Amino acid sequence: MSFLFHTYFTKITHFLFSALLLISFAKSSYSQIKKENKLVIGRLELSNQKYKSAIEKFNAVIKKEDNNAEAFYFRGIAKSELGDLIGAEEDLTKAIKLDSRNLECYIIRASTRNQLLKYKEAFDDFKMAIELDSTNSKIYLN
Repeated sequence: MSFLFHTYFTKITHFLFSALLLISFAKSSYSQIKKENKLVIGRLELSNQKYKSAIEKFNAVIKKEDNNAEAFYFRGIAKSELGDLIGAEEDLTKAIKLDSRNLECYIIRASTRNQLLKYKEAFDDFKMAIELDSTNSKIYLN
């Protein structure tokens, strides 16, 4: 009887452990999906020129994950489109600190800095963009 009890108890323990592990994984996956959905919805709002709504979505992502370069990058674009050039520059700078290989970030921040009359900083950003990809025509068109 003791052997059966031990076997049964071991199986239940393994089952419960597996169930808890699965629930934990599902919860973290759900959180990741929600964050990704906010990014996708924010990008859709951005492409539909709903900049304030897009910023709200990116804010939600940044609130949960303040090291998300993509959220800062897109929020910077939305702020720029709304005329908040200082806020855009700050967000694009944060995005570059988190992902220094994002060519588009340098190009957009350079254009933003140019509008802010920060010509030396804009020049430095264009120079960095050329170092990252000298064949990208967007760099030379700005």
